[in-house]
Amino acid sequence: MKSRLLIQRALIYTVLIIAVVAFLFPFVLLLFNSFKSNAEIIDSPLALPTSFHFDNFKIATQEMNYFGSFANSLIITFVSLIFIVIFSAMAAHYFVRNNTKMNNLWFFMMVAAMIIPFQAIMIPLVSIYGQKLGWIQTQPQLTLMFMYLGFGSSLAVFIYHGFIKSVPKELEEAAI
Repeated sequence: MKSRLLIQRALIYTVLIIAVVAFLFPFVLLLFNSFKSNAEIIDSPLALPTSFHFDNFKIATQEMNYFGSFANSLIITFVSLIFIVIFSAMAAHYFVRNNTKMNNLWFFMMVAAMIIPFQAIMIPLVSIYGQKLGWIQTQPQLTLMFMYLGFGSSLAVFIYHGFIKSVPKELEEAAI
């Protein structure tokens, strides 16, 4: 019985190790090739680098304006998160404390909006905001912030709704 269990575990670990190697191989290959020159990559993409070239990283950061793009993404994400947290907390509080049929309908519409994947409406959004309104060309950061607010607020309202429901109303009245 013990030998059967040992063989079963060995088989499971062997399959897991093969899966890990299969998943990590492209990343390791990419890492090794990032230290090679272009000629070395073309000659032998699977070989280890003969010498380490850090020029590829310098060229990539300069050509892509990596740090500027990173700062821009950081600002867009930070501002969007602040708005999502503030507006979603207020909306969830209103939905929980004012229990009407209309509020329930709005809440269920927000919950239903979570099941729509972004990829399904990405092309219509880009065509509307990009071509017809021209917002993506003129104000790309502001447009992205609005999109993040629209897509992130439904999940945030749902989470806040569950939290605020757990706080007794009497506790709020006592605080007031």
